[in-house]
Amino acid sequence: MTPKRSAQYNPFAAAILGAFKEECVSQSDWSCYDDAVSTIDAWFHKYRHRREQIALGGLAPMEYRVKLLQELAA
Repeated sequence: MTPKRSAQYNPFAAAILGAFKEECVSQSDWSCYDDAVSTIDAWFHKYRHRREQIALGGLAPMEYRVKLLQELAA
């Protein structure tokens, strides 16, 4: 049995955290807190609105959400 606090319990959270660490944290050299906040905000905005996800049929998460809500409303 996999413990709830392990990455294997929630592979979706593990995937986003892995991408965040690889694409944002490890490539950044922040000199102050405000630099870190603005870089992190920009990365999450890009992830939600522009980064295509294979698991979502090639759509960005927000595009997929809109499509799903439209299908549910129909």
